[in-house]
Amino acid sequence: MRVGPGWTAAARGALAALLLAATPAAAQSPAVTAPSAAYATQLRDTEARLGRAIEQAAGGGAGRTQAGAMPPGQQQLMDATQAAWQAMQNGAPDALRGATGPYADADRTFRRVVETMRVGSTPPDAAVAAAREAQAALGRLREAAAQAGRGGAEAAGAAAPSPGTDSRAPLQEPPRR
Repeated sequence: MRVGPGWTAAARGALAALLLAATPAAAQSPAVTAPSAAYATQLRDTEARLGRAIEQAAGGGAGRTQAGAMPPGQQQLMDATQAAWQAMQNGAPDALRGATGPYADADRTFRRVVETMRVGSTPPDAAVAAAREAQAALGRLREAAAQAGRGGAEAAGAAAPSPGTDSRAPLQEPPRR
């Protein structure tokens, strides 16, 4: 049986299709993990900016200038917290959004914190504590996004390790015979 020159190209194409079908989902779709990794970087930067605003407000200790007026440092802290919340919402990949999970938890925390900070009678130290709570929620969300960006087992939809196995241990190949 003779095979023409076009056969090898067709065979290579079929082999490539078979190999792609056999690779894990996380390796097939870097486009799924790339938005999460970029989002984790964005959250890291946002978390750092909020941290600087918190430190500035914590060290500023200026009292109220008028009856019922918010001190300028506290107003800047509230603005920075709202900006962090907006950055968190604007860049989130669809894979992380949802009614449950780290994104939803962070969103609820920011909603509560901003509402607390809007009250004119909130003492400056309470506003700083609330902003630190929001920063911690942002950090937890960043960690979840980074894990999804690395294509972690949970993000790739892989089965959880069986009880008694250490999921942090390096993978080993089975013995060859």
